[in-house]
Amino acid sequence: MTEIPGLHAIELDFVAAYVLDTSDGRVLVDTGLPYTTDTLTAELERTGGMPDLVVLPHAHGDHCGGLGPLAGIPVAAHGADADLLAEGRMSRPMTPAPHCPDHLREMLKGEPPVTDPIAVEVRLAEGVIPGFEELTVVHTPGHSAGHISLLWDRAGGVLVVGDAAANQGALTAAPVAEDHELGEASLRASPSSTSRWPSSATGPRSPRTPGRRSRRSGHRPRPRPSRRPAGRTRERRRSRTARCAARSARATS
Repeated sequence: MTEIPGLHAIELDFVAAYVLDTSDGRVLVDTGLPYTTDTLTAELERTGGMPDLVVLPHAHGDHCGGLGPLAGIPVAAHGADADLLAEGRMSRPMTPAPHCPDHLREMLKGEPPVTDPIAVEVRLAEGVIPGFEELTVVHTPGHSAGHISLLWDRAGGVLVVGDAAANQGALTAAPVAEDHELGEASLRASPSSTSRWPSSATGPRSPRTPGRRSRRSGHRPRPRPSRRPAGRTRERRRSRTARCAARSARATS
């Protein structure tokens, strides 16, 4: 397993969440499922505490299902899937790819799942996340219309690909998708000189690098700050939520 300073992978059954300790704060990518929240919160505490921002690569239930214990922390997602979550929906109709496992084909039968409406405070689009200058959103639609990957300016480039790809011993296109052709195009167009970290896998959880790794950027991670008092942490999160929402509104207006 490649070690990258500040990157923490959290195994949540068949999903992996990632914590990115950036210079602007902790960012959690993915939250897993409702029954993996104990593991999620324990691992967050073990690796340094609750995040300052939660990024959902897309709206599906195995990625937003662990939001329960993260109440009060701003949530960010692409506008297309933020609209879906606001309506209490977690998925649009999908179809299987030829390499789709049988158990996933069975899961596609029936109506798309629903949930209580989920508020997304920060609506993302292609480009740098407001308030987190090291993180760039890469829109990678296909698996979901609002699917994003997250590029971190660390160690030559770290790309958290979500479900834009699946780790089945090697990176493959997502086995289920709203639009397979668009998903394959998104995967081909995503930054190639980076280590790629998928969220869903049937093989060993490890980064995949298609081609030569680019030169390290020379960025030196800052020492992790000491734990802040709870009152200051809540005040900082409220302030960050307001700043992120304001910048997001200006960016999309």
